[in-house]
Amino acid sequence: MNEYIVELEYKSYRGKASWDRYSKKYHGDIVGVREFIPFVSSTRVDLESVFEITIENYINSNLY
Repeated sequence: MNEYIVELEYKSYRGKASWDRYSKKYHGDIVGVREFIPFVSSTRVDLESVFEITIENYINSNLY
């Protein structure tokens, strides 16, 4: 079971991640978008940068 939830925000996008004690990783996704966009980090220190990279990739992939 997940122990706690971390809320993140970057460029007006929001995400939620939770620590999974069995996999020993943070598992999260971007909220408020149509697609399911997950991100995973092994440490709390790296979680924010992984989230920001995920947002940048999402923005760049949706340019028209």
